[in-house]
Amino acid sequence: MKESRRLLHQHTNALFGKTELQGHTRLMVTLPSEAAGDPYMVRTLVQDGMQVARINTAHDDQHAWEKMIRNIHKASTDTGKKVLVYMDLAGPKIRTGKVLQIPGKNHGQRAKAVSLRKGSRIYFTGPANNKTAGDYPVMSISLPVLFRFVQKGDPISLDDGKFSGRVLEADKLGMLVEIHHAPAKKPLLKPEKGINLPETDMRIPSLSKEDLANLPFMVKHADMIGFSFVREVRDITRLQKIINGLGRKGMAIILKIENRRAFENLPRMMLAVMRQPKSGIMIARGDLAVEVGFLRIAEVQEEILWLAEAAHMPVIWATEILDNLVKKGRTTRAEISDAVKSVRAECVMLNKGPFVSEGLRMLRDIDIRMAAHENKKMKTLRSLHVAFNFLKQGGS
Repeated sequence: MKESRRLLHQHTNALFGKTELQGHTRLMVTLPSEAAGDPYMVRTLVQDGMQVARINTAHDDQHAWEKMIRNIHKASTDTGKKVLVYMDLAGPKIRTGKVLQIPGKNHGQRAKAVSLRKGSRIYFTGPANNKTAGDYPVMSISLPVLFRFVQKGDPISLDDGKFSGRVLEADKLGMLVEIHHAPAKKPLLKPEKGINLPETDMRIPSLSKEDLANLPFMVKHADMIGFSFVREVRDITRLQKIINGLGRKGMAIILKIENRRAFENLPRMMLAVMRQPKSGIMIARGDLAVEVGFLRIAEVQEEILWLAEAAHMPVIWATEILDNLVKKGRTTRAEISDAVKSVRAECVMLNKGPFVSEGLRMLRDIDIRMAAHENKKMKTLRSLHVAFNFLKQGGS
């Protein structure tokens, strides 16, 4: 056990660098677009505890990313605190596109959303296809190549699981979906919302054309790369070859586990990525929860933590950590419980929001308190102040 802990600490320090509080959880923040033009914002985040800055390449462009990185390095120099740059590959994320048809409406002015309720049907097609679908609304999607793999009866989730249903018909041009569940309030499906098909065997490359175009920039500027929508070992092997060819042999790779196939292939993928001197795993709970089901996500994230600990591999716990606090300035009891669990990971990721500094400070406080009680999944059985004070007062 001692050797296992030593190896995990060694690998964590290699990936994230040493921290002031040895063994404590590192804090990652997703930078908003405004971070490109606001060095004060970045410096504030560093002062409040950000140790890893995340840049999501699904947004903005190389010009904006370069400005963000310049602000990160300046904030690091000004504060004397080391800050690492983590960049996500965008990957083949499937999203809703424009509303192409609303039955009975004039399309001189495009609709911005589709209202869907239980029993509603909607047709999805490619952005370049002008096919209509009779009495059904029509939306485009970002990755029409998926129509090659979709089968009648496949389950589908939309907008992080807010809507779910099944495919009624599918061909190379599109698919007709029947909605089985929709939110009671504001049941509107808008553009740029995620689409998940957990049981569809989609043989789509995990590296998109945009990823391949952005990799030279990422390899030059980032300390680590997050591999989005990785599914199997050959995806990792391909990325490793590209990185090596760009002159960064051994660059840190983080496997983002965000679909069912990645979870099922996780042991094999871990062995493949461990060929890198620095590697890690991100539990990307947003898409993963939709893929495996919300009732199973707690079990699945525990299994990933167990596997990673057995392999002495650092873990990043991500998606919706203190989400209400970060976005609205107020947290919930459930979020606090979740944050307490999250500090068992080696790094915790906060999403962008107007109150992210409050989230950083709260996570630091939770981490300091909980580190004395728990190491990974092992309880330390430390003495309790409440019991000590009780006995000191004579037990009465």
